[in-house]
Amino acid sequence: MTEKRVVRGLLDLAVADALGETVTVGAPSTGIFGIKQPEDYFPVDSEALRIILDAISKIGLPEKKPVGRPTKKNDALRTDNQRAFLMWYIAQSLPENQRNGATVSDLIGHMNKNYKFEGQTKKAWNVISSDSEEQSVSRGRTYWKIDKNWHSAKLDAFWQALMLQ
Repeated sequence: MTEKRVVRGLLDLAVADALGETVTVGAPSTGIFGIKQPEDYFPVDSEALRIILDAISKIGLPEKKPVGRPTKKNDALRTDNQRAFLMWYIAQSLPENQRNGATVSDLIGHMNKNYKFEGQTKKAWNVISSDSEEQSVSRGRTYWKIDKNWHSAKLDAFWQALMLQ
């Protein structure tokens, strides 16, 4: 059984109400105004309290941040991994004899010759040199566990999950 929250002020009551917690009214400290009774401290059924509670519920309370280190964003969304995913996808469209043993630079050349990209895909390939493109795709290949023949069980599963959505 959960304990009731003890409220000692108007804001405390408003927060408890917005969170849907059950409350009990605790004796407030006398503070600077010398208020002794909870009824003097805040009128529980007043119209002003309703207005405040409605305003808080409309605004919403910020979510509590989880304790600990911040989580990383999804690794599949990193640029290196996106580039490797695109290379894998292009490699799947090639015949098996062209795909087997194809290097990253071969596929980048094939991609630049045969495909025109727009939007986010074009942004992912907006780099200064082909060396950095190749290094980036190689890092992504490591993440996706793509072998020298451009096969990846991890990417196959990822692709299937995308198609089911």
